[in-house]
Amino acid sequence: MKRLLAVAVVLMAGCSTGPKDLVIVSKELRGQAAGNTSLSGEFGASALPSGNVYWVEGKVQNTGGRDYRNVQIGFKCTDGAQKRILTALVPLIPAGKTVPFRTRQEQLTVPLKLLDEDPDFWYER
Repeated sequence: MKRLLAVAVVLMAGCSTGPKDLVIVSKELRGQAAGNTSLSGEFGASALPSGNVYWVEGKVQNTGGRDYRNVQIGFKCTDGAQKRILTALVPLIPAGKTVPFRTRQEQLTVPLKLLDEDPDFWYER
């Protein structure tokens, strides 16, 4: 049991809900209509609604004196029924610099809304 606890502590050492020197300068939920790739009715297939593709983009600033590598930023969103996390991976945020980010895209048939909550950060120490 002690060994399991020690492993969990080591794994969690690189996780954080936000180092004080990483600041989200801007964030915006973006979306665009997703193309429908289903076959037309002439082949016996019916077209399904394709929905939209969503992502978050913006800028993150490192106000501290050390570089951060492989930073993942998780933004909380909702489709009205459940919470979803859109995650960006930023390979390097140099000390004193501001860099852009863009999350992975998620395709949904229902509208997505960015929640007014602080993002989660995971990074290498």
